[in-house]
Amino acid sequence: MQLLLKNDPLLDIRENGTCTILEFDRLPFALRKENLAFVDFMEWASNRTLSIGRSFAKEILNTLRLSQTNRYAVCRACRGLSLEDAYWIRQDGDEKTWEEISLFRNPLSLYVTEVSLSGRNVRYLAEARERREIHTPELTTLGASAKGWIRENGSLFLHKVGKYEIPANQILNALEIPHIHY
Repeated sequence: MQLLLKNDPLLDIRENGTCTILEFDRLPFALRKENLAFVDFMEWASNRTLSIGRSFAKEILNTLRLSQTNRYAVCRACRGLSLEDAYWIRQDGDEKTWEEISLFRNPLSLYVTEVSLSGRNVRYLAEARERREIHTPELTTLGASAKGWIRENGSLFLHKVGKYEIPANQILNALEIPHIHY
């Protein structure tokens, strides 16, 4: 498999666990080690996934039939895609390009968004091939509150369900601290 930045391969990871650095200076900071080992890559990939403590995390993982204990497997299942950067993981035999898989421009799996916001398990009746194409930022969105990304008119919007944001917004307003308003 490979770690890529958009369409540029940065790291080769072999089945035997050896890692070959292709572009050191473009690797994520956590992977910029001269003697990079497979365990370092696994740790970086695992840290890209949602915490099991997040609201509805178990429901999201159950809906997608993903492990609740193996964060590395979750990261691999969603190609490690995130809305925080343009890194992703391509498995051997996968011929997809960044343009085909980017969360920034391709349709999202909205059934996952519904589970992320409501916690209701959605019965997803799709062919196995479709289920393998998990295309959602929900598996790599960090934080504890229920949230979901929705694309409207070509733009991405984060919808949140939580009890902490509004009081925090009120406090920041009272202190006249610049912030994004809820």
